[in-house]
Amino acid sequence: MAATAQIVHTRLHRPSQYQKVTDGRKRQIRGLWVRSGRSYAQLTVEDEHTSLKKLRRVPLEEATTPAQARKKLENLLVSRRKGKPPVLKRTPKFSGFADRYVEYYGHPPVLDGCGFHQPSAHHRLRWRSQEPEMAGA
Repeated sequence: MAATAQIVHTRLHRPSQYQKVTDGRKRQIRGLWVRSGRSYAQLTVEDEHTSLKKLRRVPLEEATTPAQARKKLENLLVSRRKGKPPVLKRTPKFSGFADRYVEYYGHPPVLDGCGFHQPSAHHRLRWRSQEPEMAGA
């Protein structure tokens, strides 16, 4: 008998999806979502620069139960009505990142053939001179 090769199919892991939050009576709570055990509030947020409104899911910190998440959502809605929308963090530009990196590590990274090494003062000046180019990207 000839041996035959078996092809084993593995199921790829799907990323976790947002799921609606329900109350004790299995009714959906409007504007509340959960993903990987973390609660999110779905809000309409207006962009400061373009004045376009977009739906955003804002993470609700320290909300472990649907009741806590509902309370946090109500607080967000009240603060939005008062003109204090939630602060959604953005990725810093390169200049902000460079300052934090140099504060923490004391030097910018330089990659040689084997790995990272301590750069000289010349390398630091050159790294800083490239900063304005990268900040606009």
